[in-house]
Amino acid sequence: MLHSLQAIRAVGASMVFLFHSSLLPYGYAGVDIFFVLSGFIIFWVRYKYIYPKHILSQKDTFFSFLTYFYHRFLRIYPTYWVFCGLFLGGIWAKGGNLSDFYAFNWWAFWQTFFLTPLHPTFLVVSWTLSYELYFYVLVGLLWVRIGGINIGFWVMCVVFLGSFTNFLNSFFLIKIIDFEQNELLNFFFSDIVLEFYLGILIFYVIYFQKITFSKYLYFTPFFIIINLILCYFCIRSRELYAGLPAFWVILGCVLLEKEKKDFVDFFKDNIFGKILVRLGGASYLLYISHSLLMGVFNNFLRKISFLQNLNEFTGFNATYLFQFFLIQIVILYVSEWIEQPFLKKMK
Repeated sequence: MLHSLQAIRAVGASMVFLFHSSLLPYGYAGVDIFFVLSGFIIFWVRYKYIYPKHILSQKDTFFSFLTYFYHRFLRIYPTYWVFCGLFLGGIWAKGGNLSDFYAFNWWAFWQTFFLTPLHPTFLVVSWTLSYELYFYVLVGLLWVRIGGINIGFWVMCVVFLGSFTNFLNSFFLIKIIDFEQNELLNFFFSDIVLEFYLGILIFYVIYFQKITFSKYLYFTPFFIIINLILCYFCIRSRELYAGLPAFWVILGCVLLEKEKKDFVDFFKDNIFGKILVRLGGASYLLYISHSLLMGVFNNFLRKISFLQNLNEFTGFNATYLFQFFLIQIVILYVSEWIEQPFLKKMK
């Protein structure tokens, strides 16, 4: 894994955390960073299996296919299920009822448990995991070949065209195809899926060496101007004001890390760089857990008179800021001592 991408993961998770703490108004853009990163990382790690240089036997192809989905399963579900269990346990401990949370039924529970599209949410960020899983399935289809035809490639082309059409709907404020009439169709062809494709584009730019970092710097002012113009005409589209900037920043970091040794050394030798890389390894755990832990820590920190006096004196909610750093530290060590060893053992 590239060190800079681990750092970007840490930044993305922290942005979402700060947004839910009401400390960063546009922190939800951290979600867009994760989507673009996912598109790049999946192809960066799995490209040799998706498009092998030599024809693999059916056995090897099937094995790589199963390995891919097993690793994706491990990445998403165990940690998610743990915190769903903690959420449900908290409701039970307080003598509550799930019907107090939403109109509970067993079908809704299994939807939430398996992160199906449009599921009721226990954790506020779980809707994004449905899109992650959807993208994983799309990539997994690239292993499927019938009569020499790569089925997954054509499915991804159809999804791209549908998502881009949905984007044009919001850009021009007209309904070229009205996906909103069907919730599932609107999910599968959501314009936010385009952010995964932006990540794939980064991979192809890097893989085929289409640009150097010096050229990247040369084009950056033009990119910023074009991006601002597009946002002016369509401020409603998060792909423009969050997805495209995330694309450009991630592309720059990957190019810089591949070409500049000093940049790599920053993450290996500098204490701040090391912390960012470590937090990047714990980013998914932080992303999943922060909304639940905020409630727990907030109740505890409210009892500390020093923080309450500081809030009154400064007019700023110092409790949230203190909570932000405290939860980061706790999650870092839980990830390094429990989550990461468990996942390594399972792999």
